[in-house]
Amino acid sequence: MIKYYSYVLTFIQLFMLTGCNKDNNREFPFTTTSILTFAYERLWEGEDINGLDPSTYNPVSVCQSGDTLFIANRANEADGIIILKISTGELLKFLTEWNYNGQPEKFDNQIIDVAVNADYIFVVNRSSRIDMFNRKDYSYVTTIGRTGWQHSSLLQCESMEIFGDKLFIRDKRRVKVVNLSDCTPENRFKVPIFAESRDSTNENVGFKLETVASHNQLIYVTDYQTSKILVINPASVTEKGAPISFIRSYRMNNKPLSMDFYKNKMYVVCENNTIVCINPETGEIISTYTAFAGGKSWGNPGRICFSGETFYLTGRNTPSDLHQGRIMNAEISELD
Repeated sequence: MIKYYSYVLTFIQLFMLTGCNKDNNREFPFTTTSILTFAYERLWEGEDINGLDPSTYNPVSVCQSGDTLFIANRANEADGIIILKISTGELLKFLTEWNYNGQPEKFDNQIIDVAVNADYIFVVNRSSRIDMFNRKDYSYVTTIGRTGWQHSSLLQCESMEIFGDKLFIRDKRRVKVVNLSDCTPENRFKVPIFAESRDSTNENVGFKLETVASHNQLIYVTDYQTSKILVINPASVTEKGAPISFIRSYRMNNKPLSMDFYKNKMYVVCENNTIVCINPETGEIISTYTAFAGGKSWGNPGRICFSGETFYLTGRNTPSDLHQGRIMNAEISELD
């Protein structure tokens, strides 16, 4: 069978086949289907962000809320969260330091992820801590865990997801849950762990990416070492100190690094630089993508984030890239 990948090209080819010769009334039977594609839109470079020194730009993760983009930036002496207005490229804030009890503090060059809700910004650090800030004025609130795993309730944090009044955190060894109500200034460095997994997650050797994401009232967690996606029902996490159980798991053909959801499908970035579309209910692999539509390379992707039809891909190498694209449907016509 011959396949034509285009919106316009398919029409032109059919026109040529059926309409160019007035004396030829033959019809060519064909079947048209629609496939999802990752259409490339732009590369967010440091120069595109008004007010930012491009030499300090190294995006490692991103999340979007309305017209605001939160970029986790990891660079020597410039670790922080770049907060910008998407429509204009205006830098709203480059959060790199704050004051605590009158003393200046800053991140310790280990930022790996960022999460937000309507009220707070959470900055995930591999140095075994998550720093929390007010979203309205960027003021410091508290720290979950603390620098130095020997004295922290967390161990080399990788990712977190806000779900209602709880935070689901993926660190080097386990999934841990914290009550948002416990994240107070008084609990700085001593926010209690409400619950954690015991046996199903494996220790991540070598600082590979891990991710937590939510969809349809469930929590999904990568487990790099075993090449699995693990699923938690957060409604079952109700008893303090009780172990977190996983209701199911899916084994991937390649090691998963991150995931997000678009229209009830899970898209998993894998270590072999593919993005795999999966049915989150069954674990069935639906399709695999190796590049942007048209064959443009996306390099070595690390994190993926969807916001409506828009998606973002950050790289996992240093220096890292931040690609923006759009989900589009391409028609494929097959001659029968």
